[in-house]
Amino acid sequence: MLLALGAGGCLAGDGGEKERAEVPEAVSAVHAGVRYEAVIWGRARGLAQNGGYVVAVDAKTGKELWLVQVYAAAADDGKESDKRDVFITELKFEADGRHLRVTNERGATFRVDTRTRKVTLQRS
Repeated sequence: MLLALGAGGCLAGDGGEKERAEVPEAVSAVHAGVRYEAVIWGRARGLAQNGGYVVAVDAKTGKELWLVQVYAAAADDGKESDKRDVFITELKFEADGRHLRVTNERGATFRVDTRTRKVTLQRS
């Protein structure tokens, strides 16, 4: 399931609107020999958007294992592209070591199953 963000990079319907702040630094988490990294500049890699992706990399070899889109940014609504970008600010493993909790700069939290790559939105 792909979750879409509305205008201003907020979850659709939450009405938030912000100016583009500085881009957060890339974050990562390591578990069982795999480094999970937030992809900041997705468009430079030929992806649909900046932010919103997590890549799994073999910590020893540096080989990319897989990539998952955690959420979709707003469609082209006439705003400058940097105002639509929503970046991941935290990656943290849950106690089970299988689920990666992903938080973005708008405060939305998602859960990625690192075995199936299924993404779910976490409600407060």
